[in-house]
Amino acid sequence: ACAAGSVAPSESSAECSPCANGTFQGATGELACEPCTTGGFCPSGAVAPTPCAEGSYNGRTGRWMVSHCTLCREGHACGVGASQETACVAGTVANSSGMASCDPCGAGSFQSGSGETACRTCPRGSHCAEGASAALPCKEGSYGAAEGLASSDECTPCPPGSACTTGATQPTPCNPGSAASVSGLGSCVPCQSGEYQN
Repeated sequence: ACAAGSVAPSESSAECSPCANGTFQGATGELACEPCTTGGFCPSGAVAPTPCAEGSYNGRTGRWMVSHCTLCREGHACGVGASQETACVAGTVANSSGMASCDPCGAGSFQSGSGETACRTCPRGSHCAEGASAALPCKEGSYGAAEGLASSDECTPCPPGSACTTGATQPTPCNPGSAASVSGLGSCVPCQSGEYQN
């Protein structure tokens, strides 16, 4: 019987031939080789497909050289034996070709699209944790004067005498006739009857 990676032209033949480029045979004593599957390549005499290395892919059958594995494009990733590129999901990026996996956006940045190559800086009035797919607003009673805040803890409490709505980039001073006697308020409170504030 023919060894794996080779076949005989007929059951009665004693002569074995190696599987041709782009085919393989993993079993012994077979009469035909199988076409090489996607995600790899099969040189002559292959007993199994050789998977494409991480960072590359092959979407076609019957391939026989490592050069038939294509580098993944920027914004995409390919694991070992990939038959297609996988676009980076929101919150992750691939800033170069040939990446095995997408990198999460760092704290203080975000990415809302797919297949992207760069993260965006978190805007003022918001914060972005690592891997964020969107900027989250600073909560009512706090504000974010700087870009690139990494957590809600980095939003600044609103000072007394002012109010901060959700997503505020700076405190808003209370209008005459209203007050905020403590920090961290989302709105100013009207003065009670018999009181005033100018």
